[in-house]
Amino acid sequence: MKLEKGFGGFDAFVDRVTVTDRAVRQQLKHREAESKSPMTSHVDVDVPYRDVTSGPGGSRAPALPHFADIPFQHDYDRVRSLHNWELHHFISPISTQSVRWLGMEVTLRHPERLESAEPFVIVANHQSALDVFTMTHCWPKNCVSLLKSSLKYIPGFNLCTYLCHAVYVDRFNRKEAKNSLVNVMDAIVNHKRKVFIYPEGSRHASPDEEFLPFKMGAFVIAKRANIPIVPVVFSSYQPFYDYTSSKFERNGHVVIEALEPIDSRDFETANELAAATRERMHETYKRLNAEMRKVGSTKAH
Repeated sequence: MKLEKGFGGFDAFVDRVTVTDRAVRQQLKHREAESKSPMTSHVDVDVPYRDVTSGPGGSRAPALPHFADIPFQHDYDRVRSLHNWELHHFISPISTQSVRWLGMEVTLRHPERLESAEPFVIVANHQSALDVFTMTHCWPKNCVSLLKSSLKYIPGFNLCTYLCHAVYVDRFNRKEAKNSLVNVMDAIVNHKRKVFIYPEGSRHASPDEEFLPFKMGAFVIAKRANIPIVPVVFSSYQPFYDYTSSKFERNGHVVIEALEPIDSRDFETANELAAATRERMHETYKRLNAEMRKVGSTKAH
């Protein structure tokens, strides 16, 4: 399989998993309404500091393998008992080497803004499955990620996120989504962990350089915990990667810029905090893309 076909296929595979997960949930919801009985299922949130147990009703999405069904989970749990930052420094070099193998260059600006020992929420723009590789270049110590629940069905990726204490959010279940936020607050308060979130919620790479509307989870967490938001902006992948046309060109260059921390206490509501953060990120995104186009034009001549 060609490299460009491979990455286009992986992005498409993530799309199919998300759609399948949503369809299964809707089917179960319909069955529950018909039977008028409570639905039993696996606990859908990966709790960072307690064992995840299964409910009596089996897997919520039987057509897709849940990590809890994988054999030898107790062996993975032993590894998972390591400190979060130790696991990151084991997995990060693998991701970094993958970026080199792809012929990509990644430049991180202002890494010092990610080095605070105190907790904060990182928010970043979300473009494609390539984010899995590039995000490790700006991943601080003692950090967990907040991910949509359908990603737990991605082979390999689910193992890495499990070992790194990722928290899954069921966006179709308000109660379980609230439980996820409780788990994140526990991580922040008791372990001083940073939290990495893609506030757009879905991968999006618009030719007109627009962002999707931001979901409020990251900003609610920052307000409730009284911790800052650190926006991180990735320049566009589109000059070298577009999975809709299966285009992937080697020697792509990505610039990641960490912005100044935004004090959540300066805003009365999470909505105001989200709007201010989105505006700063969008301005930076357009500036970075203009800069990269200028560099590309210079190289072409």
